[in-house]
Amino acid sequence: LLTLDLNVLKQTDILYLDIVMGELTGLDTAKRLRQMGYFGQIIFLTANENYVFQSFDVMPVHYLVKSECMDEKFEMILLNAVALVSKQQEEQIRLGGALDDEAIPLECLSYFEVNNRVITAHLNDKTVSYYASLEQIEAELANKDFLRPHRAYLVNARFIRRLDRDHIVLLNGQEIPVSKGKYKSIKEQFAQYLIRQLN
Repeated sequence: LLTLDLNVLKQTDILYLDIVMGELTGLDTAKRLRQMGYFGQIIFLTANENYVFQSFDVMPVHYLVKSECMDEKFEMILLNAVALVSKQQEEQIRLGGALDDEAIPLECLSYFEVNNRVITAHLNDKTVSYYASLEQIEAELANKDFLRPHRAYLVNARFIRRLDRDHIVLLNGQEIPVSKGKYKSIKEQFAQYLIRQLN
């Protein structure tokens, strides 16, 4: 599986993995896939119950034990995975804007920054740079909980730990500047985002 071209794997929306798969376990395979940037839905289908809690690290849709898996349950989990794929496709952005560019789930994207027309997208474990306008990206992500605290930054509210008057602190401790004239509106937008999360 890991010898396949990652571009081919990324076209696979739902992936079933067993736990016992020879030298590399299904759990190890899933971890490697996530590290390589695979964002698809993973379902473990196995006779081995011992790894259910460890599987949480790779965010599977479900951990199905073969001996307990009736047809109805299998179908329900598959339909759930299909629904998640549909939602994920709505919550994606193509970095670069072209159809052949990689579609990235917004939940993996902490912020964008611009420097001399070069956009750098900061993902969980890597950065991607390309030519674009931050205004275009901001318009594309309207109503997707991205805040513009500074002319050079667009920040995903999901990754904000704290908002101070002159900077934002992200979950990883990184600081993003807040322009003087933008603090009030950013504070209101972030408060609205937090209220939506409670409802």
